[in-house]
Amino acid sequence: MSPLPLIAEAMLSVVLVIGVGALIRRVGWLTTAADTSLLALVVNLLTPCLILDKVMGSSALERASTVLLAPAAGIVLVSVCILIALLVGRLFKVGAPPVQRSFALAAGLQNYGYFALPLALSLFGGEGNETVAVLFVHNLGVEVALWTLGIVVLSGTPPRDALKRLINAPTCAIVVALILNSTVGRVGVPAVLLKSVSLIGSAAIPVGLLLTGATMVDHARGVFGPGGLRTAVLGCILRLGVLPLVYCLALWTLPASVELQRVFVLQAAMPAAVSPIILSKHYGGDSLTALRVVFATSLVALLTIPIWIHFGLKWVSAP
Repeated sequence: MSPLPLIAEAMLSVVLVIGVGALIRRVGWLTTAADTSLLALVVNLLTPCLILDKVMGSSALERASTVLLAPAAGIVLVSVCILIALLVGRLFKVGAPPVQRSFALAAGLQNYGYFALPLALSLFGGEGNETVAVLFVHNLGVEVALWTLGIVVLSGTPPRDALKRLINAPTCAIVVALILNSTVGRVGVPAVLLKSVSLIGSAAIPVGLLLTGATMVDHARGVFGPGGLRTAVLGCILRLGVLPLVYCLALWTLPASVELQRVFVLQAAMPAAVSPIILSKHYGGDSLTALRVVFATSLVALLTIPIWIHFGLKWVSAP
């Protein structure tokens, strides 16, 4: 479908924006003091507007099978990946129990946001909006898996506030957008409101990527240390070599729409998510372990993402 040079070009554009984020952190244009407010802006305003803009009017989400299968697949696939990573961490004795738990969440949870979103828009042309819409609904399931099984694995105790954490601005935006999409659609919303939402939402991806670059450069120094190379290599083999096969299996076996199949391909290719670094601090894990997995997989993924997407798209059903 998409030739390898186009995939590499799309990936390079994402990497360059992340690199700019690292650069502006270094020169002091984006300070750590601004991170909290910018992150709140991205999570509570920019991303919800992006969701509303892409989900409302999506023909792919007019099919009930896709609306139900996408989040269900997100829950099951991420849960399976986390459990496999937990088993591998124990078999290879990556460290003490807190280290094993952080390794499991970091290696098992793919970056389901700001890497996949711009790639979907770049690779699929006008169809990118449909794929992004399905990706958002799929990510609802990923959030459920993260705040239930993910936190249970990381903390070793049942999550008392899992339901509370699931009630946030992005998930509410998904629900509202799905309701509007199945009732009035875009034609039932004033054009000036749609335009405003689209303008605000268009800032979500670049701001999110800039913050990602700034965060990565902040933590880069802590990656190298005793046991760091072994953890990083094992994390890369698992996240970028073994766990993508879980998504390939879903691609081959599930009765998914073309858009959801593309989501499976994108998710299979992704490096580790950044959130386990912060979550490990809060839930008694080892944030350094999560950092090593995230940093290493993000670097190696520059080579593996184009390969996985190139071959994965060959298995996607023709529209």
